[in-house]
Formats: sequence, structure tokens, C-alpha cells
Amino acid sequence: MKILLFILSFALYCQLILAQSISKYNYDSSGNEKFIAKDYLNAIIDYTQAIKLDSTKYSHYFNRGNVEYQLQNYKSALIDYTKAIQLNPKAAMAYNNRGNTRRYLKDYSGALEDCNKAIKLDSTFSIAYNNRGLAKSYLVDYVGALLDYSKAIELHPKDPMPYTNIGNLKARLLDNKGAIEYYNIAITLNPIDGYAYLNRARAKLNLQMFDDACMDYKKALELGITLAKEMIGKFCK
Repeated sequence: MKILLFILSFALYCQLILAQSISKYNYDSSGNEKFIAKDYLNAIIDYTQAIKLDSTKYSHYFNRGNVEYQLQNYKSALIDYTKAIQLNPKAAMAYNNRGNTRRYLKDYSGALEDCNKAIKLDSTFSIAYNNRGLAKSYLVDYVGALLDYSKAIELHPKDPMPYTNIGNLKARLLDNKGAIEYYNIAITLNPIDGYAYLNRARAKLNLQMFDDACMDYKKALELGITLAKEMIGKFCK
């Protein structure tokens, strides 16, 4: 009987030590490391374990939402960002990221609403202005979109994205020369953005600048944009 009691006591002790070691392990930090390493599936496992241990912490849901977003699991990301906002209603980044997620889910009005909230919480949040510009562009508010992209540039002139987005907007409005000017700036700021080369090539093609367009298509392909391959086959020697 004493041996049996000892075995049971030892087993309970081992379970207690295991539980304590699990609770001390920083799953949030481990998830962050895996997210940076683009080990997204294991990052989700860590963040989920972190939530099980503490379901009241904003960062657990926010971080898992970021992983789901990277995996294009937009509905799951939306759920996590919404929970993060419930836990921290003043988190401008959570509203911004949920707005991006809503845009990918084609809820453009919802995306606009979330970006508005992010900007209200932080009026210097350049990324939120850029993303609100994208939402407005999808809602065919081109003037509003241009104002937001310009504000993003004013706040963060080294960010290539709003320049690219102005270029896209001008191309949509058939201002190809204006589009090229902004693509030029975007490429100067980020010379490895294949999509900027692709879009600049389209604008040059519209202006019958065939040789220059082909150079951009080839650069886009070199940077991994496979859409450029078909255009090279059609228009380039």
C-alpha cells in the first residue's frame, strides 16, 4: 500500500512540475520567433497555447491574427483581430489590420470604417492613411484616395507603398505619364518590388514605349513576378 501511495504521489508531483513548466514557457515569445522565421503553422500552435493559458491578453489574439492574415485565412484573422479589439479598444494597429482583412474579404465599407477608427486613435499612423486610401479607391472615391495616399507620404516619405498606389490610381484614370512618375519614386525607394516594375511596364506599354516596357517586364520576372512572362512573350524580342 505504501509503495502504491508513493507511486501515486510521485505521479502527481511529476504532473505538477510539467504543468508549472508549461505555464512558465513563453508561448507568445516563441510564436513571435516562429512568425519572424515564417514558420506560420507552428506560430499558430504557440499562440493558440498562449490563449489557452491566458485568454485575456490582447497580444495573443493580435499575433495569431497576423499569422492567419499571412496565410490568407482572412476569416480566421478577422475573428482574432475582433477579439483583440474587444480586449484593447484603443489599439490602432488592430483596427488597421482588421481593415486590411476586411478589404481582402471585399467588405470595403467595413475596411474604411476600421481605418477611420485607427486614424482617430493615432492621427500620425501613415499606414492607416495608405490603407484607407485603398478602401476609398475600391469604393470609387478617387479624390479621397489620393488625399489619403498624399497624407501617408507626408507622414512617411520613405515608404514606397503610397507612391505605388498613386501610380496605380493614375493608371486607372489613364494618366500613364503621371503613373510612371510615381512608380519611378516607388522603385527608387524599393528596387526589389517586382509589382512596381510590372505596373510601370503596363503604363509604358500604353504609351507605346515598347523597349522600356520590356526592360521592366524582364526585371519584374527576374524578381519573381510570373505574370510578366506572358507579356514578354507577346511584346518583347
